[in-house]
Amino acid sequence: MLFGLMYLVGHNIFINTEYVFLSVVPVVTYSDLKVDKKTILKDNKGKSGVYRWINKVNGDVYIGSATDLTRILIDYFSSNFLFKELLNNNSIMYRALLKYGYSKFTLEILEFCDKRSVLEKEQYYLYLLNPNYNICKTTGSSIGRITKDHTRLKLRYVWLVRLFKSKGNGISFSKFILDIYESK
Repeated sequence: MLFGLMYLVGHNIFINTEYVFLSVVPVVTYSDLKVDKKTILKDNKGKSGVYRWINKVNGDVYIGSATDLTRILIDYFSSNFLFKELLNNNSIMYRALLKYGYSKFTLEILEFCDKRSVLEKEQYYLYLLNPNYNICKTTGSSIGRITKDHTRLKLRYVWLVRLFKSKGNGISFSKFILDIYESK
């Protein structure tokens, strides 16, 4: 285990006889998000990387990544976007930002990286830090995410419409659906 830790760049390693502590040293830290908003967007324009939100109240953490940090940060700083997304998705992070407000969070850029390696780097930090605001612990996957029943119905409807368009052969949509369910 120690050999694996020795290759970590940008990390502090503290070792005693019982535990190995690993702390990540961010590239940039923004503590006052209301004051720093314009600076945050300007500093990260056109850059790809991995970021971390830290709740100052309870210490909870969210890890994310983006090929365009400015674009995703604009979304995070828009309360209208957060409210709209909460209607469609069950984002713990969005809910926390709305509940506590930006003044109760610190934003850290953990690493700037190439666009092609963003997901790999995010997965590394998810594994390393095990953040509690992240619903999915695997990047690019919905494993661990709970899908609501009404979302499942919408997805099933979309699937049926696509199937109907490709294999409908001139019959009505309702007849097509009945034929599908009768054949099962």
